[in-house]
Amino acid sequence: VSGFEDYNPFETIQSIKRIETIQPGDTLAASLKRAGVQAADREGVRKALSKVFNLTKLQADWDLHITFRPTKGQDTNRYIERLEIQTSPELKYVVRRSDRGFTGEEDRLKLIKNHIKAKIEVKDSLFIDAKRAGVPERIVANTARIFRHQLNFSKDISPGDTIEILYEEFRDDQGVLIKTDKLLYAKVNRGGKNYELYR
Repeated sequence: VSGFEDYNPFETIQSIKRIETIQPGDTLAASLKRAGVQAADREGVRKALSKVFNLTKLQADWDLHITFRPTKGQDTNRYIERLEIQTSPELKYVVRRSDRGFTGEEDRLKLIKNHIKAKIEVKDSLFIDAKRAGVPERIVANTARIFRHQLNFSKDISPGDTIEILYEEFRDDQGVLIKTDKLLYAKVNRGGKNYELYR
């Protein structure tokens, strides 16, 4: 018996992962074509993804995470096994190849909400001191925005002033910070005078 008994044209050799960034004006098919996905698979992926995601909402600079499954006797850069596209910190869409073709699904990350209390003591500059206190720039910017009719943070905040805040953050089940969200409370002590806001 010849060695053909041991040959399986669909035997997996090793998966190859590629990230293809959507360019301005791209369709999904255009991005997949540039990544080396063959026409039949491009259409199958497009149909599967369109069942769970509105393709008109694709945005430039989003990344397509593509897994190719090279097989013996085939072009190792074209047999797509899986596609992932992250549309927000907590939401991604996945397309998988199965025996029946391609299937798409929404994968929503389960996030744990925490309330974070922090105090910024201004010594150098507001943003430097906020970073030292572990407060995200986004939260500092939101604090400045909500007090904008009372205080100009770039001019009115001086060394010795303090800012106390309470805000929400979301982490995954591994404790990785995914996003910061609502500012719930803020108090600014400027020169001994307090400014407070509850939301």
